Amino acid sequence: MSIVSSVAFVPRGYASEFPKSYDIDEIEYERINQLSKLKLEDARADLQSSMEDSNKANGNGEETTDGAEGVLQTSEEVDDELKVYNLDTYDDDEEEAETEGPAAMFSNIRGLAYHENGEKDPYITIDPQEQDDLEREEMQILPTDSLLLAARTEDNLSHVEVYVYEPTEENLYVHHDFLLPTFPLCLEWLDYKVGTSDNAPGNYVAVGTFDPEIEIWDLDIIDAVYPAAVLGAGASQVNKKKKKSKKINDSYHTDAVLALSSNRNAHNLLVSGSADTTLKLWDLSTCNCVKSFTYHSDKVSCLDWYSKAPSVLLSGSYDKTAKIADLRLEEAPSSFQVTSDVENVAWDQHSENNFFIGTDNGIVYYCDARNLSKSVWQLQAHDGPISCLSVNPSVPSFVATGSTDRVVKLWNTSDSSPKMVVSRDLDVGRVFTCSFTTDESTAFHLAASGSKGVVRVWDTATNPGVRKAFESRVTEEVTKKERIVQLEDRGAGEDSSDDDDYEDIEDDDDQDAEMS
Repeated sequence: MSIVSSVAFVPRGYASEFPKSYDIDEIEYERINQLSKLKLEDARADLQSSMEDSNKANGNGEETTDGAEGVLQTSEEVDDELKVYNLDTYDDDEEEAETEGPAAMFSNIRGLAYHENGEKDPYITIDPQEQDDLEREEMQILPTDSLLLAARTEDNLSHVEVYVYEPTEENLYVHHDFLLPTFPLCLEWLDYKVGTSDNAPGNYVAVGTFDPEIEIWDLDIIDAVYPAAVLGAGASQVNKKKKKSKKINDSYHTDAVLALSSNRNAHNLLVSGSADTTLKLWDLSTCNCVKSFTYHSDKVSCLDWYSKAPSVLLSGSYDKTAKIADLRLEEAPSSFQVTSDVENVAWDQHSENNFFIGTDNGIVYYCDARNLSKSVWQLQAHDGPISCLSVNPSVPSFVATGSTDRVVKLWNTSDSSPKMVVSRDLDVGRVFTCSFTTDESTAFHLAASGSKGVVRVWDTATNPGVRKAFESRVTEEVTKKERIVQLEDRGAGEDSSDDDDYEDIEDDDDQDAEMS
């Protein structure tokens, strides 16, 4: 079974043309040594916790020895095995060379030719320099390429895949990937060089998982074994030692990290939301928590910085509220109450004071931050929870939603009566994540994935309904044939057979969304 829990585009111009291979120098060795110590402490804490649980299960607090005795062998049994397999003489050197049997084929090894570096070997026809050039060309990322990140879990193995998406070639492939310690829940691309204070641009990704730590990986390094930084390092080890008490801590999270948002104005700031009900503000130059906030009474599920004011943050929670807070002020945040758990929040980047809320009961709210007594409008967008909501950063009033009802819907929100432009089953299973690209030249391209583990990129401008609804923004070069690009099929997950069928909206008709 393979599922993808989160996708995110990387803007063009940030990725290195030729990503570097992972190299260990003295500084890196020392950093890895420190990270390894933390991992070792986690392992010891796990072992201690397991032993304590086992002792409690025994009742007396005494360790059980029956299982150990059952696997011990007597000295007679060990001697018998040594004789059967001739293990007594296993390490002895052979005095005479064998002239018969399998070893005889290597008896003339002295006559074999040896070609240093393969330069004079007539059977090697590829020039080493040519081979290096081919490998370098394969790893090259062109300025016209887009990078797409996908957090995948397959057979209990979690990793982040870095895709190269070539829009003009309709090609999508995995460039490289890196392993994660546990199931990933969210991704956030970072344009800041982590661990420095010179405001140099970077190409990193922050990953939130079921662990309380946040791992940050350098996307310009291939075959990396360890993250570039870990925010809240050591939190797991502390929590496992004090498992009974998950007391809120001002320095790190004590539960799973559900949401991340990078500040595009103050590039060194990252905010995280956790199942421990807190928000943490991190300074990426020092990788330390600057401040902790307890605005919500339940899990913090989603976050979004306000682009017009660097200190204003929108957050959503399972306490059925969305809140707007100025993190510079001590006053209580403004709050908007909904009828179900908040799954998504997003500012409308084309309307200064408005934002969207997606909820667990399938309703989308559109609100004005200046008047939170009621929403501007609301609609029943899906039959199931709204698992993802993406506002197009380049095309005004263009919004995508996805749900566990297996459908991705595109909306035109240009007036007080939002219209559904198209509804499409992209055959990704239950939709867990979707995201518009951040580049103007590919503004209509939408990535989506879910419980089948298939990543698809949909050029929505090739859909007749989208072209009609946003005709002023669609270029004439767009083909009229609908185009959806996907990776070579890796095998369907548990949702390989879909029982529900969904029809597209008629090309010539824009249907009004159900209003509530």
